[in-house]
Amino acid sequence: MTPVLRNLPSRNLPFALLITALAGCAASHRAVTAKDPKARPDFVEGRYRTVAASEHSHVWEVAGPKGPVKKSAEPKTGLVQGVVVDSVTKAPVGLAILTFQGTGMPPVASDATSGRYMSQEMPAGPTKVVITRAGYREGDYDLVVDAGEISVIRFTLERLARDTRLRVTVESKGQSVPAAVQVNGPVDKQLTLPPNMNGPVAVDVVGGKYSVTVRAPGYLAQTREVEVPEGSDLALAFELIPEPKKSLVVVRDNKIIMLQQIHFATGTAVIAKDSFALLAQVVDAIVSNNLQSIRVEGHTDNVGKRLTNQKLSQDRAESVVNFVVKSGVDRKHLEAKGFGDSRPVAPNLTPKGRKLNRRVEFLILDHG
Repeated sequence: MTPVLRNLPSRNLPFALLITALAGCAASHRAVTAKDPKARPDFVEGRYRTVAASEHSHVWEVAGPKGPVKKSAEPKTGLVQGVVVDSVTKAPVGLAILTFQGTGMPPVASDATSGRYMSQEMPAGPTKVVITRAGYREGDYDLVVDAGEISVIRFTLERLARDTRLRVTVESKGQSVPAAVQVNGPVDKQLTLPPNMNGPVAVDVVGGKYSVTVRAPGYLAQTREVEVPEGSDLALAFELIPEPKKSLVVVRDNKIIMLQQIHFATGTAVIAKDSFALLAQVVDAIVSNNLQSIRVEGHTDNVGKRLTNQKLSQDRAESVVNFVVKSGVDRKHLEAKGFGDSRPVAPNLTPKGRKLNRRVEFLILDHG
């Protein structure tokens, strides 16, 4: 009886296997699949003839003494997966279109968030990948698809030139101030602003989040966190505060020590205006010493209910954190913790002792 051979492809599997089914076979026949039967030493010597074929596989009927057997086709296809990233920032590039030329496979797109992609199953061998994305230069890459393998490849795209600038102004009381400006982000820049600047200084950057720090002799240091959209022209103005004749803030060991206390409206977390200049010196200490992690601790006296004091101390610590953040320090460097009246530094028996216990402290967790 003549063997009945059936091709059973599965296009949804990672690699389609060409399987032959033998029905009613005589004991002297078997079916195998191979690219080149003569190259397979495990094949039995015999007569070969092609009985089924597809674009990527062939099936031969082999006459031999061992009876009917089944052999799967050697893989003729492969996959390519990986990520598309920006050539400068190394950030993922989403919605990039990848076309694998000469494979007959439809294009695929990189994930909008992660930039990851995976091709469909394609014939093994050399191919060219063309990648397109709005705002980027078209990329083309030569690669080889390995049979039976998943090749992991990272592609980079070069952003098309779009003018993106920061325009930095540094002044004090309406007068330009010579200063050192440090820009850190997707690209890093350092520049020195000369005296008597007439207008802002342009800094060429690429889109992204930046930290801009300004230092000038005789002035308190300042910093800002800014998001610069691609193709934008963003103005950034610094109004510097002269250093006080007598500094009220000093960094010592693991603390930022203040020679005055931060004042609040009675029974609230509202910072009194007479403490703004003191907090400007605290910001200067954080920036000048490049402090990376600080805990702001709130404390109260023992007047009133304990739970009320606990909440008030937490609210005051958070209020100070918010002030420092608005002054330009990244929130990731700060945390707030209220201790209520649990950590007095003086007896609460006198007005003076209670005043000393109503305080905010800065504990340095990481000097950087």
